[in-house]
Amino acid sequence: MCEQAHQQLKEKLGLDHFEGRSRTGLHRHGLMTCLAFAHLQHRRLARTNLMGRGKMRVRLSSPPPPPSLPALRQTIRDRLF
Repeated sequence: MCEQAHQQLKEKLGLDHFEGRSRTGLHRHGLMTCLAFAHLQHRRLARTNLMGRGKMRVRLSSPPPPPSLPALRQTIRDRLF
């Protein structure tokens, strides 16, 4: 599984095509190819899920409400004193 992912990163996304000179550039290139791979894998899985079982149901929970100002002040006081 890991070997297949590495092979796809090299063949399809160009992981081994980096010709820069800096370590930072190499890290950025590796990061971008890994992000592209993750994005494509996500789309591939979503497509197979949609084809296999009908519509994919995703529930997104709403974020918690922000704390009120008095509660925030009390939290700051508790941490400081």
